[in-house]
Amino acid sequence: MFDLYKSKDGVKSSDWKVDFNKSIGHFFFEHKDFSLLSEPIELGALNEGIGLLKKNRFHKLKYDNSLTLESEILLPFGSEPAVCKTIDFINNYAKITTDLQLKGAFPMNKISFGKVVLKAKWTKYAIVDLYSQKIETLSWNKINDVSELYSSSIPFRVMLLETEDGTRLEIGTGDDIWRWLGAKDKNANSLFSVTKEGDTITINRDTYLWDEETTFSSQNIRFNWYFSWVLKDDLSENIYQNKEIKSLPTAKDKSSWNNFSNYIWRLDTIENENWLSSINGESSDDICMSSSVIKRLKKVIRSIKSNANEDIFCLVGITPQLCDNPSHLERKQKKQLLHWNINKILDFYLWATKQLLDKNSQLVIISEKESVYNQFPSICSMRKDRTKSKTIELSK
Repeated sequence: MFDLYKSKDGVKSSDWKVDFNKSIGHFFFEHKDFSLLSEPIELGALNEGIGLLKKNRFHKLKYDNSLTLESEILLPFGSEPAVCKTIDFINNYAKITTDLQLKGAFPMNKISFGKVVLKAKWTKYAIVDLYSQKIETLSWNKINDVSELYSSSIPFRVMLLETEDGTRLEIGTGDDIWRWLGAKDKNANSLFSVTKEGDTITINRDTYLWDEETTFSSQNIRFNWYFSWVLKDDLSENIYQNKEIKSLPTAKDKSSWNNFSNYIWRLDTIENENWLSSINGESSDDICMSSSVIKRLKKVIRSIKSNANEDIFCLVGITPQLCDNPSHLERKQKKQLLHWNINKILDFYLWATKQLLDKNSQLVIISEKESVYNQFPSICSMRKDRTKSKTIELSK
């Protein structure tokens, strides 16, 4: 458990702090091994850094490892667009949701969703391509004197960075991939790049670029991204060897749901084919957590909660999947909406944590033993012991 407290600068714990008063439009995250600065959104020649701060709120939830920061910045020019941000922290994971509210005609030649500046003694990196459906291995590269790590008209899905002390940082596109690919729908270009100079790595995200000024009508534009971090000692791979894995009972077999105290279980039975992830109409064997499977899993948590008492419930085999089934996002009128469900998994994890908190119990979500996702800090964040703040070793 980490102890959080609010100071005049932001929020602090024993290992890191968030400064959201550094200057308008910025937020600064500082870990003992690295720092991350998120810079203001740019709308043509303007940026939110010159705006008026209308809201700046901090919420610490009952769950000790969870907090939310909210801000609203008004640009007092023309139709007065607003930038609203919500930053959710869960264990060692942060999700940033940005809403750009255009309230009327507003001319501009670009929308840039803010640079991200990372500082540390970086030694290596790995990039996961946006369209990679099956991620079986990571291709690590030494940073050395490389000046450009990435440049493309489409964003990367995930970038992993490692410091000389072995601390690993993961930064990625949110689950709304279709939004990050929306430049063509707005007759625009886009450019995403990662550059390095000294100990500084800069991620640039020019989401919409026009050759001439373009006037937008009233609309809301939302983007999600996230970052997560983990220390070297928490990147354990053999996390449940020599333990029996049970199959989760079907929806019709509710009577046995209460017998899952301290078991490791897997959702083996696919009760609805719409649970599966699919690309171009071809279904995979993997579950998309953006689908209605969430309702099924929530029923399980509610059922086992009544008898829970200082228990750890372990769900194996739920990993982020790439999918373009629009019905998972309740937009059946669309032909395809490309998404991946990393944020949905974390949302479910947080929901289950809140449900089980008053029983002094918790849910942990674990990848298969050989899964490459065991190397992802975001997945490590879901196998943390809430009460002891350490990675759960189920092999013991």
